[in-house]
Amino acid sequence: MSAQFANLSATDVEQTLLRENRHTWIVSFCDVLSRIITGRAADDLLRTGLPDQGALVILPSWQWLPPAIDIGRKGRNKVTGQTLEMPVRVVYADGPVLLATADQAVTWAATGLGHDLSGTLTVQVGHAYTPAPDDVDLSGPNGVHLLPRRVIERELRRLVADGESALWEARLGLEKDVTTIVAYAERSVSYDVMGSGSQHDIQRDAGVLGETGRDEVVNRMILGEGDRPGRVPLLLERCVKPGAFVKVDPLKYVTTDLHRSAEEEVRKQIGDPRIGRKIRAMRRALPDLRLGDFIEAYRERYPHDNLSSKRAVAALTADRDAMAGVLPIPGWDGVEAHTSGRRRTNSRADAA
Repeated sequence: MSAQFANLSATDVEQTLLRENRHTWIVSFCDVLSRIITGRAADDLLRTGLPDQGALVILPSWQWLPPAIDIGRKGRNKVTGQTLEMPVRVVYADGPVLLATADQAVTWAATGLGHDLSGTLTVQVGHAYTPAPDDVDLSGPNGVHLLPRRVIERELRRLVADGESALWEARLGLEKDVTTIVAYAERSVSYDVMGSGSQHDIQRDAGVLGETGRDEVVNRMILGEGDRPGRVPLLLERCVKPGAFVKVDPLKYVTTDLHRSAEEEVRKQIGDPRIGRKIRAMRRALPDLRLGDFIEAYRERYPHDNLSSKRAVAALTADRDAMAGVLPIPGWDGVEAHTSGRRRTNSRADAA
């Protein structure tokens, strides 16, 4: 499943394949998240004293249920109209990796997509085998097999290693999406910053980043920079938290976050403040004000932005990266890449 996830793209509009009555990408992504969650729970157990023998049970991280709220087209099979099951996160009083030395009752809760469920499962030790996570009965008894300490420790370490591998698989599995979304973000920022003319003309001409700049943004989002983690690792950390998918499905959650993060990183690459779009929009509405008067007017309208003259100038003079080349558009052949370190005349700043 991990290899399958690496080959799936959240931004590929053709990814409507179904496994049973579930969305393939969401199933694959949640499988990877389950391995991360399980690995971390196993690591927590290893840090405690292990018994001489016990039953090791991996409890499911998700319940797959038809959404009880409207989540749009992803909630239905576009061919048959059948309602698809979506993941609802399950959290446990003890789990999702449970080490039992005697019969035990475990309470659980599952909240999300309109569902608010809870219950108690029971673990009965001393049986011939232990059920796989997908076979665990959340509402009934589960017979589990006792294991010696050395086997428990070995299995826990295997789960920890698998969880660490899953984290890297999740990062690399989103690389294609990040690359695609950064290209979209560049087009949007190019249209905003470079301003005049249609978006089609800006896409056909040079964007605000060159190939090197785009690669830097993608790498920064996936790998981070210095001591700062990348946007993708931070996103994955939020995805493994119990409340991540309470209101939206995982695909919507991931793509929305990546689009927002990509635009912020593109703006960072060219020195454009986070509020640069708002500053330029207001400047277009008040083109005749001197810079000081414009800043005062902006502060009155958006007092919580705490606009400084430095950020105002940065937004009004934001331009293409010095190494920017032609923005590649799929299907357009024969467009020669070029680089230019020239700064275009910026009438917005000149007016100040």
